[in-house]
Amino acid sequence: MFALIFHASKILKKTYPEILENLGERMAPNLIKMYKVFLNPEWKTLDLVRNCDDFVHRIIRITNPGLNPPNLKYTCPNPDEVEIIYNSPLKMCAFAKGLLNRNTSCKYAFRRSSGENTLSYSR
Repeated sequence: MFALIFHASKILKKTYPEILENLGERMAPNLIKMYKVFLNPEWKTLDLVRNCDDFVHRIIRITNPGLNPPNLKYTCPNPDEVEIIYNSPLKMCAFAKGLLNRNTSCKYAFRRSSGENTLSYSR
């Protein structure tokens, strides 16, 4: 998959993270449909973010041995904000950004700290 993304970035003259982010935006609706049974229908986007690792990623780990979705940690500086610490050897934080771009009108900021990627989202 990474080779395909690399070649797509060359052909489309876009950066690797731009391709990943676009892929996340395009895959978001299908991923929501695929894991809908595990999601609380009352969850808003920030609720989904707060519960993603505990519910969705846990199910992925159980049903697909060998797949290793990213480890997500979060803090909530206030009720309308969540800060996500994205840690994965695959370095696909841009994909996560794309997923959230598609599913939210929340503002977010991206920064790298201590070798991990941090996304801050707020309503």
